[in-house]
Amino acid sequence: MLDRRSFIKLGASMGAVTAAPAMAAPSKPAGASHVLTPTSVGLNDSRRFMDQATMGARPGEAAALTGSFSDWIEAQVALPYSQIDVPTMIARGFNNNPDPQNNVARMCIFARWCNEPAQLRMRVTHVLSQIICCAPSGWSNAVDSMLWWNRLAADAFGNYRSLLGLAVQHRHMGSFLNNSDNDASNGKAPSQNFARELLQLFSMGVHALNSDGSPARDAAGKPVQAYFQNDVDALARLLCGWGLPFGVYMPGQAGTAANGTMDVKPALAYNGPPVTFLGRTFPAIAAPTAADVVSRAQQCVDLIMAQPTTSVYVSKQFITKMVTDTPSGAYIRRVSAVFRNNGAGITGDLKAVVRAVLTDPEARGQSKPLSFGRAQEWSLSLVKVMRYAQMQVLSDPSSSELPGWAWSSGFGNPPLNVLGEMGQAPGTPVSVFNDYPFEFLVNGINAPAAALWSAPSIMASVARTMALSQSLTQPLAPSSMDATGRWNLSLLIAAYDRAYAAASGSETQKMASTIGAMVDLVNGDLNQGRALTATVRQHAVTFVQVDCAALAKREKLAWMINFIRCLPDSAVVI
Repeated sequence: MLDRRSFIKLGASMGAVTAAPAMAAPSKPAGASHVLTPTSVGLNDSRRFMDQATMGARPGEAAALTGSFSDWIEAQVALPYSQIDVPTMIARGFNNNPDPQNNVARMCIFARWCNEPAQLRMRVTHVLSQIICCAPSGWSNAVDSMLWWNRLAADAFGNYRSLLGLAVQHRHMGSFLNNSDNDASNGKAPSQNFARELLQLFSMGVHALNSDGSPARDAAGKPVQAYFQNDVDALARLLCGWGLPFGVYMPGQAGTAANGTMDVKPALAYNGPPVTFLGRTFPAIAAPTAADVVSRAQQCVDLIMAQPTTSVYVSKQFITKMVTDTPSGAYIRRVSAVFRNNGAGITGDLKAVVRAVLTDPEARGQSKPLSFGRAQEWSLSLVKVMRYAQMQVLSDPSSSELPGWAWSSGFGNPPLNVLGEMGQAPGTPVSVFNDYPFEFLVNGINAPAAALWSAPSIMASVARTMALSQSLTQPLAPSSMDATGRWNLSLLIAAYDRAYAAASGSETQKMASTIGAMVDLVNGDLNQGRALTATVRQHAVTFVQVDCAALAKREKLAWMINFIRCLPDSAVVI
């Protein structure tokens, strides 16, 4: 008989889930349009789509997706969403404290991950925050972080060029990568930090890429550089001339506080000999004006966007962060073609790119091998469970319900404490390479961007999810000061009741049937329809029916979710 205190080890030791047979797809509704999608939507494909396109689906959402994926995308793009109310935060004094842990911004972002109906926008903003990575640093505070997040969310379906321009001008990035008050005047050597990362991480990558994502090679077979050191030198100089009004952060006094951009400071701009960046020579300007500073930045961003490698690099980033770590060259080629031209001659249209990523034939289909997916970030994995269990985040610091610094320390908010402990707190990446280390394989899949999952980290994440979910299965606390919220689970409880009503036989038989049906439902939703092996399924049913017999339905379902999320594949793979 299983013990709830020890079932983590059992779940982690169990075998992989296997692909379930394809399910019959519902017929195409009248008037539905499709862009690179199958002619109809099947449940398992819908489940995968929701994993790819949201921060986590609620129970029943995948089953309700019976139109085209393109129609769903259009509806999501049109949804209103809640930006962080920065003026209220400033009025409460949140900008008078640097808040180095970024707790306030973390909480505001986390609340939107969990609560927003505009889930595609939240997911794309999450992806953008990994590609154009920025974190609090130096004089930057929680207000700057919230302004940055608001801009990413606002431009999630805009143009990638505008986001590169935002990175040049925003004071949050200016602090993070040392481009605020960066001085190239009168022969000074400016910091190259921002210029290097703008090229290496935010747009082009180190090596030139063919249209299928493979490295371009010279006649000797060596990879071709996407840019050279002289390009970094030139770009660092050309992007000087931005900063804060007084050279240091002064709360409430920044001239462009409303949108978080820095002021133009022509006195810091490069005034030396001509420089060449990506093949274009910029003439000498003895006394640069504010217009010259802005024009140089615009021209540099235009040059970066015009490089063929940029479309391939950014497109591959979207594919690997939303769908699969092992895309084919043809998949990358199709998406990068859309990045270069959305069909109306526009480059960098993110709405078109996201649609191409999610509706590509390679992303879709009723059954996919585990090796097709991607190792899931801990932050996304946790929020997926929170949303599936209908986590109710009661408020955020911009709400009138919460005074002053009620959230600032993070006390009373276990999900954020857990994310912080795992190094993936919202809006607070651990480095410019974002939260996720390189070259760790799970089921043959590369983890996203830096060494995310190892056996100890998988077990640590499972244990933390277990401890957290235990604390979140109680009824909602009456106090609005309880910023944590609780698992609601009402949708699963209703499904449990329906399954019980449909069951027959003795009470024991009805309970076994009900629990078996719920195990299949929860596993199907969380694992894209991949069936558990007969042995693992029986362990899950026995565990819930016998070891959780004395628990209420809410707690039974919470433990069931925990059990299924403890399985190695479901813990780490989309």
